[in-house]
Order: sequence, then C-alpha cells, then structure tokens
Amino acid sequence: MFYGLVKKADVVMDNYRPGLTKKLGIDFESLRKINEGMFAVPLPATGPTGPYVKRPAYDTVGKAWAG
Repeated sequence: MFYGLVKKADVVMDNYRPGLTKKLGIDFESLRKINEGMFAVPLPATGPTGPYVKRPAYDTVGKAWAG
C-alpha cells in the first residue's frame, strides 16, 4: 500500500531518526526507483545534527523537552 502511494506522490515526508529510512528500505534512493519525479522531505524532530539526533522524539518527549 505504501509503495502504491509513492507511485502517485509528488512529495514524501518523514520524521524518522537519520538512517532509519535506509534500514527500512524507504530512503530517498529506494523511493526514487518507484517514482523518479517525487521529492523527499526529511523532518526529524531533533534536527539533522546535534546531541539528540539518534534519539526518538514522540509527542510526549517533545512536550517534556519544552518544559
């Protein structure tokens, strides 16, 4: 089902930790083989670099960080 959506999508967004999409086989390079015209937009909650980059960030975690 996901790959069917990718075939029709203009943009695919994700908020996974860096490297996880590659592990799951849904990274930009893999998805471009299905749809050459799509764009990928990674939006990790902790940003692309920094001390928390490898940590998961759920809604409750974000609220705790915000105080």
